Amino acid sequence: MTLTWDMADLIFRIVQILIIPAGVWIFQSFRSLNREVGHLRERLSTAEARIAEAPSAKSLHELSLSVERMSGNLKALGERMGGIDRVVDRVDKMVTRQETYLLSGVGK
Repeated sequence: MTLTWDMADLIFRIVQILIIPAGVWIFQSFRSLNREVGHLRERLSTAEARIAEAPSAKSLHELSLSVERMSGNLKALGERMGGIDRVVDRVDKMVTRQETYLLSGVGK
């Protein structure tokens, strides 16, 4: 089979119509994928930086224990404050009695 000008022209047209557009499409697809991979790399490095700054499990456990201790301290403080309320009520009653006594003029 010999290559004639008509066959060569047909082959060049097929390449022009099919192969070149397919190559351009493949090239654009690779460029798009390359951009997407770059974007994903940026997001991954951002996520890794955030994870590196996050507290460790040990730190979170220590924080939890500290909160529990503070909760116990607040309960004890609340009980003490209840006792102080009773004392303040008693002092208030005493002051009221003294005030009544002094205002009534009994001591004159």
